[in-house]
Amino acid sequence: MRVRWWAYLCLVLAAAGVCLAATEQEGLALLAQGKPVEALAKFAQMDSEREGVRKAELLCKAAGDLRVEDPDPWLDQAKVLLERKGTASELLRELQLTRQAVEYVRLRGYDASKRKTLMGFYERLSAADNMLKTLPADSPFSDLAALWRGRIHLWRAREGGHNEGYKIAKEIFARLKEKYPDHRLIRMYLGEQVPSLVTYKLEVPESAPEWAVKAREALVRATDVFHWWVEHRQIETGEMGGGWGDDCEMLRNWPIAILAGDDGLVRVGWRKLAHGIWENGGIFRGYARGMTDVEHGAEDIGDTHAAMIGLDYGNPAFVSRCLMPMKQMRDVWTGLNPQGHRHFKSHYFSATEVRAHKGDDTDTCYCARATQPGIWAAWYSRNPALLALFREYAAGWVAHLDRTDADKPP
Repeated sequence: MRVRWWAYLCLVLAAAGVCLAATEQEGLALLAQGKPVEALAKFAQMDSEREGVRKAELLCKAAGDLRVEDPDPWLDQAKVLLERKGTASELLRELQLTRQAVEYVRLRGYDASKRKTLMGFYERLSAADNMLKTLPADSPFSDLAALWRGRIHLWRAREGGHNEGYKIAKEIFARLKEKYPDHRLIRMYLGEQVPSLVTYKLEVPESAPEWAVKAREALVRATDVFHWWVEHRQIETGEMGGGWGDDCEMLRNWPIAILAGDDGLVRVGWRKLAHGIWENGGIFRGYARGMTDVEHGAEDIGDTHAAMIGLDYGNPAFVSRCLMPMKQMRDVWTGLNPQGHRHFKSHYFSATEVRAHKGDDTDTCYCARATQPGIWAAWYSRNPALLALFREYAAGWVAHLDRTDADKPP
């Protein structure tokens, strides 16, 4: 009887082993067929107690496939299994490094992210790239690392003058496309036109001309993009994640959604960003608190507040705030030259000071950007003092345009 009991137990254990092995083999077969999501579901059935480490290895292998849209839940499971082992492993190190690098990118340029990491966005992008490129070629996360590295290099090239990044990114994406020829994001980064996942069926009168139908669809498509930023990137402070100075630039494309569509969500998102910029500590008397060039110093209020006088008509906050920097324009930034022309003393100034060093002491076309809030305020209020200030400024430029000395054409 005792022999029979042990024999029965051996048969049960053998059958369980066969079953476990079969689950793994089925998952690997699915992975080989290019079905990583189905493979993950199969690997998840493996016994975490008896096969914890092997299960973690397979979860990482499948989750590292770029056809898995959201690998995070699977990598979370793998991390728990590997940490449960109680000893350090190379796979756990690679997993932690990959997650840390991706987290650095996803923290974006929010103020809270700077406080958390003590690094600016571009510093974190560089740090993430340096971390990811240390992964070995046979790491299950090598494709994920390559995708993120390609994106980082392209972003830095477009925004930060990292021109070599274009070449690096193109090479990375080209290699990835060989393995993932249908991957939408890779194709887009390589400049391919990818069909939209959204089908727009707009109700239009049969008599509407084709140009009007296409213009309507273009408006709807653009507004959807604006909505995405408000719904998926904007946080309570009003930030969109690119840093205040770059977030505000995005609004230059948004007026059409309000002017042509009276879109409420776009207006709400715009207000939120505008109020956030006003309250973030970088603005004083309606202009940049710190010394900087006018191109960047003027954009925070010029991009977020000026047009809202018309787009959020009657909102007193925008009118009063746009009036403030005009006193600085009259008393600090500009002056009258011997010819009686009003000009900016420099293209480098703050809310309270002007830096008139040699080379900076010029009135450039960019200086007009600092007048943007006042132009809208003058349009709204017809304030006589504002109108007189702008007449003086414009008259000086007109006089210079009319000059013909120094071989200048009329």
